[in-house]
Amino acid sequence: MPHNSLKLIPGVDQNKTVALNEAAISFTNLIRFIPDRNGLGLVQKLGGWTRFYNAPIDSKVRCLWAWQTLNDISYLAVGAESSLNTISQNSLRKITPQYYVVNANVNFSTTSGSATVIINDPKSNIDNYDAVWIDTQVTVGGLRLQGLYQCTGLSANTYSITATDVLGNPQPATATVASGGNLPSFTTTNGSAQIAVSFTAHQYAAGDTFTLLVPITVGGITLFGNYIVTNVSSANDFIINASNTATANQTLSLNNGLARFTYYNGIGPLPVGSGYGIGTYGSGGYGSGIAPNSFRQMATIGAKGNGTTATISHSTNTKFPVGTSVTISGITPAGYNTSAPVLITGSTSNVFSATNVVGNGTTVTVTHNGNTAIEVGTVFILSGVNPVAYNGTWTVTGSTANTVQFASATTTAYVSGGVVKSNTISYLKTATGSQTVAGLITLNQIPYLVCTDWTLDNWGEFLIACPNNVSADPG
Repeated sequence: MPHNSLKLIPGVDQNKTVALNEAAISFTNLIRFIPDRNGLGLVQKLGGWTRFYNAPIDSKVRCLWAWQTLNDISYLAVGAESSLNTISQNSLRKITPQYYVVNANVNFSTTSGSATVIINDPKSNIDNYDAVWIDTQVTVGGLRLQGLYQCTGLSANTYSITATDVLGNPQPATATVASGGNLPSFTTTNGSAQIAVSFTAHQYAAGDTFTLLVPITVGGITLFGNYIVTNVSSANDFIINASNTATANQTLSLNNGLARFTYYNGIGPLPVGSGYGIGTYGSGGYGSGIAPNSFRQMATIGAKGNGTTATISHSTNTKFPVGTSVTISGITPAGYNTSAPVLITGSTSNVFSATNVVGNGTTVTVTHNGNTAIEVGTVFILSGVNPVAYNGTWTVTGSTANTVQFASATTTAYVSGGVVKSNTISYLKTATGSQTVAGLITLNQIPYLVCTDWTLDNWGEFLIACPNNVSADPG
């Protein structure tokens, strides 16, 4: 029987030898320490593990995120290579947004005076909660269609969309067409970089941007992205220039003469009695109304162009991915406006803290902590400066990594504060000159999110996510 009581010292001490480490632990395996009422640690064996979910996930798991709602319901988000899932109470639910791509015959119908366009696609099988992205430009009934449209299901094979202008207003057709539509075709000449585009009723003018979202290789040249229309020879023909010369004479139709559709599947409305209600929250984006356009549309604050690339300044602190589709409208000079969606070729978003502001009577120099030079000619916003005379929207006349200059007669001594904000997008356009009348930047698509872009809604009840998950052509 023991002669003396022994209290083990909590923790593991390997600095001392076994002989010196009296009443303490030198080596461990699969143990844990549980705090007692004296604030010490009682040694116990490791508790072990239990399986959280009994079934396997469909692919390799790359990330886990756990949370609990205000109703004490526990969730685990499981991000796998091919799906995004939530697990609660041993029940798995896939929440991966789904879309699929279809190549189909061009079969569009219009009615003169109506903005409704009926599309026949035997592979669509969509309903009123789905949307379609038309990748290939299509002209029909005096309309040119490309971009994202909400669908209205008519049958298993047909649905309708509403044609809109650059401001999002319904655009009626000017002719009645039954089961028709046109895609562009491209003709190359050996040794020339000029591409002749044949596109019935194209509506383009010289200097406009022609956008190709589906690549095509013709005469040894691969065409994809934005191209400036250099010459319009007729209502059905125009010229663009490639970056290299053709190696053969060839004529090909875009996407082998087939329209390309990307269908996005919606999940329908919330059940009756759920959601935020019918009051302040219920009448807008949270309830049964139309989602707000505050993110989809941004006012411009400035514009500049070098004859090849246009750069538009705006006040939204967002850097958009290259390739995002936008439409520019309402700017003066009108050369910055686009008659069709264009792809962003560059984007910046800078927010710096000002540390000093000095004016010499002609030029104001703002010192900031951004370590980034803002391009001369860019319009930016300076706010929060004391004195307030320095605040406003200005055009950059000079810039270094930590300073920005603009023209102003203000010389008042700097006191404190200041934020420099510079946000721009760039796209191919031949416009030049400064903006005299502001316009709008309309996002034709919400920039893609990736599998790690997850967040919770304001109440912690739902995981909001949008990873890329493409399924094959169902046909």
